[in-house]
Amino acid sequence: MTCYNYTTTGRVCHQVYGQGNTITSQVATFGGTLTFSGPTWCAWSLDFVYIDSAGKVWYPDRDPSTHGCDNGGNRHRATGWAKTGLACAYLYADSRRTYVSRACVKITP
Repeated sequence: MTCYNYTTTGRVCHQVYGQGNTITSQVATFGGTLTFSGPTWCAWSLDFVYIDSAGKVWYPDRDPSTHGCDNGGNRHRATGWAKTGLACAYLYADSRRTYVSRACVKITP
């Protein structure tokens, strides 16, 4: 699991299960740290974005859900395959899809 703090009280995390380039499942979460609740985000979304070893996005999986206002949330994705590079979870907020943060897991054969 990889986590990145976007504020002193909040973070986004991404965990990928599988072996090599095969993904059996993955989950992205955002919320507070161990001691604080995170900030509240409205109209949030968690996108799965896959980046190849050359640094190019080769598959963006946009969150199809419309979410309300929360200080934490998650999204799951089932089986799949990823090129060598990064599998990332991007957190966006508000109706303009303002980028908040991302957490990436390295994918290697």
